[in-house]
Amino acid sequence: MSLLFLSPDSLCHVRVSKLPSTVSVTLITNATVIDEEVVSAVVKNNVSVSVSLDGPEELHNANRIFADGEGTFEATSKNIKWLQKAGARVSISCTISQTNVDQLETVLKWLTSEFQIKGLGFNILLDLPGVIQADAEYVKKASEKIIECYKIAREKGIYEERIMRKIGTFVKKSLHLVDCGGCGNQIVITPDGKIGPCHAYASSNKFFPGHLNNQDFNPFREDVFIEWSRRSPFNIPKCQFCEAIGLCGGGCPYNTELKSKSIWEIDPNFCLHTKKVLEWIIWDLFEKTKEVKNDAK
Repeated sequence: MSLLFLSPDSLCHVRVSKLPSTVSVTLITNATVIDEEVVSAVVKNNVSVSVSLDGPEELHNANRIFADGEGTFEATSKNIKWLQKAGARVSISCTISQTNVDQLETVLKWLTSEFQIKGLGFNILLDLPGVIQADAEYVKKASEKIIECYKIAREKGIYEERIMRKIGTFVKKSLHLVDCGGCGNQIVITPDGKIGPCHAYASSNKFFPGHLNNQDFNPFREDVFIEWSRRSPFNIPKCQFCEAIGLCGGGCPYNTELKSKSIWEIDPNFCLHTKKVLEWIIWDLFEKTKEVKNDAK
């Protein structure tokens, strides 16, 4: 299980008491507000840091700015290097937008060169209430670009999380029950102490039934956490006969609930993405099998 803190301010909670050895802690941040106390807490408590960075300055600043309109790239890149120098485990979370999708391979090469990262993850856009950011055309293009980036990452020995989740399942012949940590594998704590399964709802009280001030709160007995822990394509009737069910994981409950008013429907964007990746995995295996046979002749 993972414990996600959504701002550096929340790290104070890590120091209050000892967490179970089976729990990992991740700080999800844009890294614009980092100081000595945060860096020290991250390193001391072995906290993983996932930093949002969408590419070089022009691409990153196109969508990530301060309240005064200034781009955040300079602060973010400087603080990533500070965290790395201090010994923190830093990975990059790169959101694929209309701004950078056509240059994603270049973005990957730049990230690996500039920060010497060993792991990263690409994020497909989610829709917003009343705003469609990810239609089928965008999802198809983003999926194709992620696959191309994975090929580059594979050659460089870099872990690309989104594809590797599926390849790992495919190779091991296992079942990928859930793709979202919110489905039974994470607890999210907001800066103001609210507790819930999904950070996408952090700005509202929806699906955030607990609070740090309530010492009797137990997620294992809370209806919201119990329901979310059961969400898997194997429990969604419409997914039962899908060819990709074994490595899908069900996608994003937030995106599903936004579109259909229920977390128990299909995430159409992720469904398209998963089938696209599965098709590529099969053909990639086929081509590599041919290469091995030809080399053996």
